[in-house]
Amino acid sequence: MNSGKLALRKGEICGEARDIEIAFERNWKMRDLNDKIMEGKVRCTARNRVKGYPGETFHLNGKYSFQKFIIVAVWYWPLGRVRDLLYPVMGFASPEQFQEYWLEIKYEFDENRHVYVHFFDFAEKQGFGYWPDIGDCPENPDEEL
Repeated sequence: MNSGKLALRKGEICGEARDIEIAFERNWKMRDLNDKIMEGKVRCTARNRVKGYPGETFHLNGKYSFQKFIIVAVWYWPLGRVRDLLYPVMGFASPEQFQEYWLEIKYEFDENRHVYVHFFDFAEKQGFGYWPDIGDCPENPDEEL
């Protein structure tokens, strides 16, 4: 991938990349969230809106943080599917823990509601090379926006 370009999918260039902000909520259930991200145990985050696109970068604790991450994919999935299949790579021990956390920060859990799952990897250094399987990803993610 060309540095500084925005890739919709691995290898596709479609524009200039930018630095974005993604806030990570921490509460008593996820006190160790930053540690899990830095250890590579958390590889994605589910959001109600698109926070960024593949190729764009963000810092873990805002723009003054030393560690930069790059978004590698954005999926549009039902929340129930995210809970059932992605809870481990989101830092949760079980689907129930993910749902409990979501209820605490969003106040409702509709398993049929679609959310945007942002997958990320370390930027500017050798990361884990994590690219999600795009078999379940829509052909044109912008159609779903």
